[in-house]
Amino acid sequence: PKGRIANWQEFIALIIDRSANLYRSDPVARKVLLGTTMPNEVRKVDQENIEDYISSVEARFYELFDAPSIVRLSDRLMYALTMIDAIFELDLSENDNLTLNMVEEAKVMMTSYLANFIPEDTKLKQPLSEDQ
Repeated sequence: PKGRIANWQEFIALIIDRSANLYRSDPVARKVLLGTTMPNEVRKVDQENIEDYISSVEARFYELFDAPSIVRLSDRLMYALTMIDAIFELDLSENDNLTLNMVEEAKVMMTSYLANFIPEDTKLKQPLSEDQ
């Protein structure tokens, strides 16, 4: 989306859109990372990458938002990412590529889950444009 990210829910939606766009544009990533036959060696490397990714999302969240310290945020981001992968895998078991409907479902799932831990009124530290 162009313009500004107004809240943490839009931040999460942007992350999901970017992930979905990566999977949509790369059939190898889609098959290897979301496929049900991922070899254990690939799964181990992927898990290390996911942990690095979660750390960067958490750091960016605290950089952008005036939020209190959220207990076990990295764990909760990991759980949410695992649920999103499951939604994407389900979609791919029935379709050749990710559908817009399931990407939107992933956004609802992740923001609904995280809303249990992140205050709804959490504000940006400063207005954010798309290029930041």
